[in-house]
Amino acid sequence: MSEHGDPDTEASPHTDTPADVALRLLAAALTGDVPTAQACCTPDVELLMEDTQVVHGLEEVRHVIEFHTEVATDVRCDIHHVLTSDTGDTVAINRTIRMCIGGTRVVLEVGAFFEFEHGLVRRWVDYHDMRPVTDALGH
Repeated sequence: MSEHGDPDTEASPHTDTPADVALRLLAAALTGDVPTAQACCTPDVELLMEDTQVVHGLEEVRHVIEFHTEVATDVRCDIHHVLTSDTGDTVAINRTIRMCIGGTRVVLEVGAFFEFEHGLVRRWVDYHDMRPVTDALGH
């Protein structure tokens, strides 16, 4: 026991790897958990989606997550590969997302890169073909 009290009730240091943070961000984003997603990011986070949309900052990320939650149902995500750079400042994740948009089943193969600053995601870039999504949205 430490001089501060019972060790079972004291906070222990949390040592998340960049991969842990990126995976937590993905899970939160796909389930609509905005507070958890925002906690994984720097205040000036940048999210790029296949050069079709670029958002900056926590509020814009919130809007993207809320929009996704409104239009996509029955969302499932299979993680295939998680790679971390030797320096730990970049994580690459390959995943498949299955969801329903407006009654249409959509399957997206996604490659993503997460760049880190001080243990938080500073930049998130998703690469995927947006055609199935835009078709399901009627665009």
